Amino acid sequence: MLRFFDRLYEIAGLSRVCPEPPSSAAIRWFFLAFFLVVAGLWACASAAANVDVRVMTYNIQGREASGWKLSDPKVQALVLQLQRYRPDVVGFQEVPDDFASVTRAGNKTVLQQVVEQAFPGEGYHVAVGPLRFGERSVVISRWPIAESSSFLGDSSLSAFGDSHTFRKDLFHARIGNFHFFTAHLKAYLQKPANIPWRLAEARAIQHFLVNQFPTFRRGPYVLVGDMNPLDAAEVSSYWTPVPGGVGPLTIAMLMVNTVESAERRQS
Repeated sequence: MLRFFDRLYEIAGLSRVCPEPPSSAAIRWFFLAFFLVVAGLWACASAAANVDVRVMTYNIQGREASGWKLSDPKVQALVLQLQRYRPDVVGFQEVPDDFASVTRAGNKTVLQQVVEQAFPGEGYHVAVGPLRFGERSVVISRWPIAESSSFLGDSSLSAFGDSHTFRKDLFHARIGNFHFFTAHLKAYLQKPANIPWRLAEARAIQHFLVNQFPTFRRGPYVLVGDMNPLDAAEVSSYWTPVPGGVGPLTIAMLMVNTVESAERRQS
């Protein structure tokens, strides 16, 4: 599993001028209090520093769709897969606009209804990305989402070998000290002219995460999303072709296998 470490405490240095030496009793009480504080911090850090994160990426394939209801079979299929794999964080792509932004029954969006049905009483949090060409990216998380932001949308790709601009965006959600990204690159594999476009978008994301993101953010991050394999072969060290697309088990376990492989390589 992916392990990340969050800084739980910040200890500020304090100075105090004492005109007279403290009494022996005060010194004893000080050291007792100091010991209790250190013991408490150690216990909390030991219990909470290691967190296993179960990550899923899911393309809803709802570009320019509308009118989806919670009772629709395709929506119920989504609920069942979330219930089955119980991810902690999910990155959705191609989310219909009204699915994530228009309130319906109970003054809730269909997406909120999906989350509540899949994880009843668990209080998952939702971050919705901007509308980009008839679709949105969405992140849901078991833990509070401190902030969300959109990067690279409409940015020039000339530095990455293509004359177009970045069509969708790189959507970011910060969960504690953990950064989660999801992206949907330029689609239409049947149009060869779009392959350089998608490849340039992949290079732009790579450049952003390696060179720009570390300059203003700290903490581990995960990138998920929808990318076609012919493009991935150009910028990835490893990729696995799956004719007809991957199933939900592959989607749910992809990041787990990737991180475990990286951990074995490091050790």
